[in-house]
Amino acid sequence: MRCPSCASETFTYITRWIPAPERRQLPRPTTSKEAEVYRSLVAKDTPAPSTGRRVLKGGVVGLTALGLAGWLLRKKPDESGTQ
Repeated sequence: MRCPSCASETFTYITRWIPAPERRQLPRPTTSKEAEVYRSLVAKDTPAPSTGRRVLKGGVVGLTALGLAGWLLRKKPDESGTQ
């Protein structure tokens, strides 16, 4: 960080060493309705997918990958018109 007035490299704001007193009349609430909704959305309480679903998903992904690889590696027809 550089000092805004002299551009010294050793500058830092004094608030890094001395904490500022609380300026609010009422302290910040510890929880809110929105925070609870967010916590419920990101909670790890959702059940893991079943084994059958995972196998089906893996099979679909595998078949898609093989299809794309075959499509990309197929031999292109001769452009001269002869076979």
